[in-house]
This record gives sequence, C-alpha cells and structure tokens, in this order.
Amino acid sequence: MRNATTQPGKAPQRRGLAGAALALFTFATWAPAIHGEGAQDRFWQHKQWRSVATENGLGELQCTVLTGGDGDNRFSVAIDMDGNFQIEFREQLVRGYPSALHADDEILFTIEGAAPMTYEDVTVFDEQDEYGDRVLRAAIPSGYAADITGMMRKGTNLTVQRINPTTRQRELIQRFPLAGFTANLLKIGEWCAFDPNDIFVP
Repeated sequence: MRNATTQPGKAPQRRGLAGAALALFTFATWAPAIHGEGAQDRFWQHKQWRSVATENGLGELQCTVLTGGDGDNRFSVAIDMDGNFQIEFREQLVRGYPSALHADDEILFTIEGAAPMTYEDVTVFDEQDEYGDRVLRAAIPSGYAADITGMMRKGTNLTVQRINPTTRQRELIQRFPLAGFTANLLKIGEWCAFDPNDIFVP
C-alpha cells in the first residue's frame, strides 16, 4: 500500500491506517445521490463547491460535498450517518473516446498551497453502475479523511495526476480549485452530525 508523502522538507503524514482499505471497499458500493429533488433532499452551494444531502429509506442522511460534475469530471467527499467516508475522483466518460483513468494506473491526489501534500494511496475502480454503464473512479481509503480534508481546507487547488508508466513523469488529469470547500464541509457537518474539526473514522 502506498502512503501519503510530502514535498521535500515536509514531514510525512501518518502511516499504517488500520482497516482503511477494508473501509474503502465496503463503503465503495454506496453511491450518494447528487441529482433529484426529492422532499428530503438538501442542497447548498458556495463558490466552487456544493453540498447535497439525501435521506435513504431508513431515514438516514447521506451527505456529499463536491465540485465538478454536470457533464465534467468531479471530486467528492461523502459521509454517511455511521461516519464512513468516501473520498474520490470520478471521471466523466464520453462514448467513443479513451478514458484518462485505467485500472492499473498510479494516481496521485495533490493539495497545492503553502504546504503542498501528495497522497499516493489511491486505487482506481473500473465498475458498472445499476444501469450497466461504465464507471471509472479513483478513491483514497477512508482512514485518510481527517488528513486530506484538513489539507484541503488549507490549500488552494487539488490536482489529480497519473504516473506515466513509461516516463514515470506526472501527467495532470484535472485541477480543482478549493475555494468554497471549507464552508461546504462545515455545512454537511451540520446535516450529518459530525465535527469537521475533529473527524473520527470508525
């Protein structure tokens, strides 16, 4: 398992996130709704990011803060009422065109800003949704939730990059401005009853 790394001169983030990989795979089957205007849906937007909360059949809220989408790639941080996080980049696929993500890619999430941070422990999933359509997403284990959301609140941009398998150089897939992320994270904290300043992953 690859670990979060810093830029030269920066201390690395903690390693050995027990149960993080298991949490990623068990939570990956939950896809928070980001469309629809049901009676229990909540929507809020600030700058580049927006918040959505949808109530499931058990009366539990599923909360997501995201940017992009609407026909473009998106990055999202989602949480359910049990405190399970799903942090992922999802590619918007266009029929007849090659995808940017591949199942065996090495993908990096980098937070740009005064103290840059790169997360290497990212897994690509090549799946099908309930309609049989292909879904390509790159996700980081839930155990990184406190670290990466804290860095996103301090950063200016989040980039998704892949390592070229031949040249070993980084190739930019998408850059997402982080303006508005903090306000939206605080909003879903209100809705889904968790403290963004003290995130605990069960």
